[in-house]
Amino acid sequence: MMKIDPDLTVNEIIKRYPKSLPVLNAFAIDTCCGGEDPISVAASAANVPLETIVAAIAEASHADA
Repeated sequence: MMKIDPDLTVNEIIKRYPKSLPVLNAFAIDTCCGGEDPISVAASAANVPLETIVAAIAEASHADA
C-alpha cells in the first residue's frame, strides 16, 4: 500500500499526487481553504479513516500506470 505521511498537508499531497484532487473532493476534503491542514486532520474532520483516503489515492494514482 502507498505510504503517505499523515503530517503532509492536503496541498502537499495534491502536489505530489495530482490525481488525488478528485479523490479528496469525493471525500469532502477541503482542498481550498483547508489545504494547509495535515491530511490526518482533514480526514478526521471529514469522518473518513485516513487509510481509506490513502487507498483511494493509491488506486487513482496507479489507474493509468
